Amino acid sequence: METQVTETKKTEHGDRCPHAGICGGCSYSGVAYEKQLEKKHRMLCELLSDFGKVEPVLPSPKLMNYRNKVIRSFAEDPKNRGRLISGIYAASTRRVVPMDTCEIEDESAMKILASVREIAGKQHIPAYDVRTGRGVLRHALVRAGQASGEYLLTLVTGTPIFPGRGNFVTALKKAHPELTTIIQNVNG
Repeated sequence: METQVTETKKTEHGDRCPHAGICGGCSYSGVAYEKQLEKKHRMLCELLSDFGKVEPVLPSPKLMNYRNKVIRSFAEDPKNRGRLISGIYAASTRRVVPMDTCEIEDESAMKILASVREIAGKQHIPAYDVRTGRGVLRHALVRAGQASGEYLLTLVTGTPIFPGRGNFVTALKKAHPELTTIIQNVNG
């Protein structure tokens, strides 16, 4: 399956988020929050009312930047060979939609992932290509400890060999002292 860049577009979900309808993460972005809660309650009632009473959906105290798990996929920019891009897969594809920000994701987690791309690019760490089985960096995932302020980074690589791993980690820790754990997960 070919990895390529997809341009963002406005959709029926509204134009508040340029990625709405592409990534699926904020499919309700064009819907008023009260309507979102009503719709979610109706869905729960349809699924669970045979088992008992379904209480109303409780509103969140935080409407923006609440998502504590943030993930980015990596690919080579087809328009600029050798340049690393990061973003999300377009729904049901392996096309990487370049993305650095999302209004529902944790802000520090997004910055950490942008640094992963920048540092990997500077250190010439290539994206993993599923077609050829070559490259290193597949995905990176950050989990934010909302109460602790600590961050965990998981680097998913296509090989256990990570060239310049020590320098890479040092640069990341220098840029983001809130990173308390960095893990490499090998997915060949």
